[in-house]
Amino acid sequence: MKSRRSFHFILLIFLVSLTLFTPSIANFKIGKIYEVSSPSLKSSGIFGTCECYYPQIYIDFENNIHTTWTLSEESDGMQKFILDYSKKPVNSTHWSDIKTLYAPIENIFEDAEFVIDKKENLHLVWKEDLDYSSVYYRYWNTSKNKWNPIETISDFNKAGSSKPRILVDNNFNAHIVWCDSSNYSGDGFEPNLLYRCKNATHGTWQSIEILTLETNSSMRCNPTITFDSDYNIAVAWIDESEVLYKLRYNNNGSWTNSSIISTFSGNDCEEPKIACDAANNIHFTWMEWAYHREVHYAKYIRNTSQIFHKIVYEGYLVDSPTMVLDQYGNIHIAWEDGSSDDVDICYRYKNISSETWSNIEIASKESTSHSTYPSISIGTNDILHFVWSDLTDYNKTDYDFDIFYKSKNLTSGEWSTTIVLSLSINYDPLVQLIYILLGASSVILIASLAFIIIRKRKNIISKKKTST
Repeated sequence: MKSRRSFHFILLIFLVSLTLFTPSIANFKIGKIYEVSSPSLKSSGIFGTCECYYPQIYIDFENNIHTTWTLSEESDGMQKFILDYSKKPVNSTHWSDIKTLYAPIENIFEDAEFVIDKKENLHLVWKEDLDYSSVYYRYWNTSKNKWNPIETISDFNKAGSSKPRILVDNNFNAHIVWCDSSNYSGDGFEPNLLYRCKNATHGTWQSIEILTLETNSSMRCNPTITFDSDYNIAVAWIDESEVLYKLRYNNNGSWTNSSIISTFSGNDCEEPKIACDAANNIHFTWMEWAYHREVHYAKYIRNTSQIFHKIVYEGYLVDSPTMVLDQYGNIHIAWEDGSSDDVDICYRYKNISSETWSNIEIASKESTSHSTYPSISIGTNDILHFVWSDLTDYNKTDYDFDIFYKSKNLTSGEWSTTIVLSLSINYDPLVQLIYILLGASSVILIASLAFIIIRKRKNIISKKKTST
């Protein structure tokens, strides 16, 4: 009887230790967004059950760093997709706990993108497959510390929406553009580019606008969107095999006609990115399928409609080009390239004053495997930030895809050491080590203590019986 009590006591201690030291997992439901303050060690890939892809990095007005990535997890024979988030304040040396922004159980979400407005509110868009693909939007109110309800942007849709992209202007109005093949307003089932704006003052969505009616095309995809200094909206996309662009004037909401940017190219173009400088000239980068894969760059002078073009890089396995402009107008471009033994994240910039391009640098020097999906951003402190998905077993993260981060000081030219964002609660190496050791050994330690206590209790009882 006493041995059974001892077993129950040990079992209780075991369960309590699991509760105390195992990271909590939320009971996610379909169509809900969660704020999860506890870390998820399963995100780290330590147990080899998760893959992290599609990172995005955003630097806000105060140079705080915000990141998201998609976590793909195999559980109970199902593939689950989770959107994780972490933040690093500008004056901190630590990243925040990983938080889960969105975690549907059955539906597959893709193309998640976010921006942070000047009050640090988070605006999130994504595509989700229900009976058909729709675009959704949600807003995190920082002052109220809560999410607003999910809003369906393409609520008319009976076919497919994809690739939503979002901007938020100085008045907190949200601007969203996406690809759609739903025959909206009789425009046909070929993919078109649609645009919609939410008025922050009234909290209402304006009517949807079709941006691609003037082009006779059967394939339009991969939109990219930015503001100029007057908050005019510049949009670029792939139309058949060309890079096209148009502008929406902020003062009256009218759109220009589409212009072809890749006029000098006869190859298939993919994955455009767009940015504007202080003089409101438009900058583009994209990938082309030639004999080699090429990273292209073009500058469009709005006043004269001139286009200046350069092939930034030629390689065999080039993919995912991305671009930002710093406060001086210098152009920074990153991409993935597998021309060497492994796939690396490459980087190159153009000095706008001297009109010269730098040598190519490898951002993923610590990586020894596949590096993919780069995202870059820069604030006003001249620090360029990189995130990407990497298969390297770096610092014992196992051979699955994790989210890597590093930065470059543009003043000194120095690179930081790579860290793994999807690893743990705090990115101080000592804290990581303590957390992992506690998580692995806590059950054994507590069970051992329980066993010692029970043995001492038995000895005391035995001595009492002997003395009597």
